[in-house]
Amino acid sequence: MAKKVFSLLVIGNPKDIERYDCHLKVEPYIQYVFANRSKMRETAISAIEVILKDKNLNQVTRDGLRVRKNTIEHMSDFEYYQMVTDGLNYDNDGNALSTENPNGKWVTCQVDEKFYFPLILKETHEKAYSALASEVDWEAMNNKEKEDLYRVTWELCMEGREPQNELEEQIKHNMATTFESYEGYFDDFKNVDEYVTYNTAFFTSAVILNGEWDDSSEYDSKDWVLNYHNRFIANINGGETVTMFVFSTKEEG
Repeated sequence: MAKKVFSLLVIGNPKDIERYDCHLKVEPYIQYVFANRSKMRETAISAIEVILKDKNLNQVTRDGLRVRKNTIEHMSDFEYYQMVTDGLNYDNDGNALSTENPNGKWVTCQVDEKFYFPLILKETHEKAYSALASEVDWEAMNNKEKEDLYRVTWELCMEGREPQNELEEQIKHNMATTFESYEGYFDDFKNVDEYVTYNTAFFTSAVILNGEWDDSSEYDSKDWVLNYHNRFIANINGGETVTMFVFSTKEEG
């Protein structure tokens, strides 16, 4: 099993992460209902189809999802149920039981100064991994120095401007090889400003706000990034503590 690593912003008590520890054990409960095996397989296929509609997916991810979708489509309902519930215990009705934390989100979660970007403080621009919200320069958290690069990319790919140097030629080549159709990718943005904001705005993969976990997997990727500031940052009480964590999840692979 390979771990994937993500960024997490906790707004409020840093101890709020404890509720989402995958290692917490609870009393046995029914995690999967045997009678729902057909619906489970159909839902899995539908979920992949929704993800595949995201024009922002890179080709490697897209190909992997297509392979997974094809595999599930060629399984029987029972075979899919067996795969999903492998390693779990069953009750007399075939329902799969679990003692794993149903709120579990992370395998490891820590402040890691070697991995993820820190918070940037106002005035001094010192770096920190925990501070009061009022002390953070949220504007400086955006990747402003890359704005010109993304504007040039838009001009080359959407406005038909010819490359003027080797860097611009490489940009256009990279966009053409990364996406099936970069024109389709850019069509997802209303204008150049939205495209630039999407690529330079500060965001994390997940947020804990008022003790509740929220993460990008529940949103369209563009919506998560473009609305991150208004959704989580704009209305923070200045006296709230904000902390940057790195967390890992356990994935098949």
